[in-house]
Amino acid sequence: MITVKVIRKETGLPEKNHKVFIARSGPQTLGLRGSKVNWTNERGETQFDMEPCEGIVNVDGRNLHIGRIDSKVVIYI
Repeated sequence: MITVKVIRKETGLPEKNHKVFIARSGPQTLGLRGSKVNWTNERGETQFDMEPCEGIVNVDGRNLHIGRIDSKVVIYI
């Protein structure tokens, strides 16, 4: 399970209703595979039923994290 939390930089408060996209990548693949999309809740969190992996976390159309995606990722927007 991967949890992504989206926080507003200026206020430190969680952000709700943001579209979060995770795309897995790996050394044995060409490009990205196994993508998932969810929306943040009132706590600024969304969960994905997938194992930690290498890939991209995209929030509202912007790639904000590229690399290792652990079980908890905090993104500041």
